[in-house]
Amino acid sequence: MADNVRTVAEIYEAFGRGDVDSILARLADDVVWEEGKRDTGLPYLRERRGKAEVAGFFADLAGTLQLTHFQPEAICDGGDVVAVPLLHAGRIVGGDAVPMTREVHVWRFGPNGDVVSFGHQFDLAVHERAAAGRSAAHEGATLRAVGDEIRVLRSGGSVEIFELTGPRLGPAAARPPVGRGVHRDRRGDRGDDRRRRPHGARR
Repeated sequence: MADNVRTVAEIYEAFGRGDVDSILARLADDVVWEEGKRDTGLPYLRERRGKAEVAGFFADLAGTLQLTHFQPEAICDGGDVVAVPLLHAGRIVGGDAVPMTREVHVWRFGPNGDVVSFGHQFDLAVHERAAAGRSAAHEGATLRAVGDEIRVLRSGGSVEIFELTGPRLGPAAARPPVGRGVHRDRRGDRGDDRRRRPHGARR
């Protein structure tokens, strides 16, 4: 019989030493991560499926959140469900501090002892408020890349709005200006327009 509590303890030990491969080895191939999580605009808080996507969670977490405190308080055995209350604190990279926050991790196991699903349960608004500082810093900024100018009109959330200006390329050079509208991601058709994109597709 699988010792699910021991597996969870080993996962936290691996997390503490940055050993993502050891964590992935304890997950089912079709593991579900953060199922049904609402959009926060934060890359590490979204639904993922499969080991490859879960590996992306750890990369996104490391690139977005600097943890200064991470302390599991107990590992609660419920058979195929293991719950772990813990405390965490840190800072959003380029944003504000995340105060000490209590959360619960819920691990669900399949019959062979692999983790089939995982979810964080806590007040997501705590992290959203910390990330708002980073969004505010970018809003109104003008970015430049490969001859283009990208003005950030709205930053953060599920929709980010940019105003893009740049040289016309290819056969479209002889066309009259197209004015403002929705960007279709075709360089030849691009003039001075506004782009609406889902969060995560910034530049």
